[in-house]
Amino acid sequence: MQKFRIVPKINNILKPTSKSPSILGISIIGTGGLFDINEKDSSFIIHFNNGNILIDCGSDTYKFLKKNNMIKDISHILITHTHPDHICTLPNIIFDNYILNKKITSIETTEKVGEIINNYLLNICFNKKESFTINNTKDENFYDLNIKIIKIDTTGYHKKNMPSCGFVFCLKKNNESIYIIFSGDINCPITKVIKKQNKDLYKELNDNIDNVFVFHEATAVIQDKKDLVHTDYAELNELEFKNIFIYHHSKEEANIIIEEFPELKSLVLMEKSLILEEIKTFWKI
Repeated sequence: MQKFRIVPKINNILKPTSKSPSILGISIIGTGGLFDINEKDSSFIIHFNNGNILIDCGSDTYKFLKKNNMIKDISHILITHTHPDHICTLPNIIFDNYILNKKITSIETTEKVGEIINNYLLNICFNKKESFTINNTKDENFYDLNIKIIKIDTTGYHKKNMPSCGFVFCLKKNNESIYIIFSGDINCPITKVIKKQNKDLYKELNDNIDNVFVFHEATAVIQDKKDLVHTDYAELNELEFKNIFIYHHSKEEANIIIEEFPELKSLVLMEKSLILEEIKTFWKI
C-alpha cells in the first residue's frame, strides 16, 4: 500500500471539516496487471471521513481487507470490468459482509457490466440475491460522502465487445471543483472517450484542468495494433491533463515509462507503507 501527501493548495481544498465530508486519503492495494504477481492486482480504496469506496477487487483484495479489518467499513464497491484481476474476490467480500457483518454489499457499475456481475454472483458463485445490490445509474450522488460519481462507458475500448467502464469523482470544496478519474482497463486515454461521450463534462474538466487528477492504466509492452487492450504510455504524455498517475504494469515497464516521460508518475515506483493510520492526505507529488 502507498501513501501520498497533497500539494498545499489541494490539501487545503480537500481538508475535511465537521460540516462537509471529504477525502482523507487513498490506499493502493495493488498496481499490477493480471500477470504481475509482485505488484498485485490493481485495486484502490478512497478514504472518506464518512466511509470508504473500493475500486475493483482482484485476487489480493479480500485478503488485504480482511487482514486490516476493513470489510465492514467499505461503503460501496466500484467495478470497472469483469476480468478476474478486477473481480475475483468480490464474492468473498459479499459472503463475509452478509454472513459475518450482517451487511448488504453495494456495487456500482454500468448496466452492461452489472448484468455480467449479477450472473456471476448468482449462478456461478451462488451468493444470495439479498446479499448484494447492483446500481447502474449513470450519474450517482453520494450525499453522505459529498461526492458525485459519473460512470464512463468504455465498452469495446479494452477488449472488443467486452463491457467496461471508468469513473469520474466530482467534489466541491471551498468553491473549487476537484476531479479524480479512474480509467479502468482501456486501450486509449479515457479523457478521449469522455470528450466523445460527454462534451459538457470534458469542458468542465478543461476549465478546472489544474484540479483534475487522473489514475490511468498504462503499458510499455508492444501490442498487436489490431487488438490493442491497454493504453500506450506515450499517448498519456500528450494529454493536456498533467496530473497523471499510472498503474497496471510491472516495475520493469514503469522504469521504461518514467525514463522517457518523467512527468508521468508511476504508482508502482512510489513510496509504500503498510500503516493505514498514516494516510491522512492524498498524494505525494
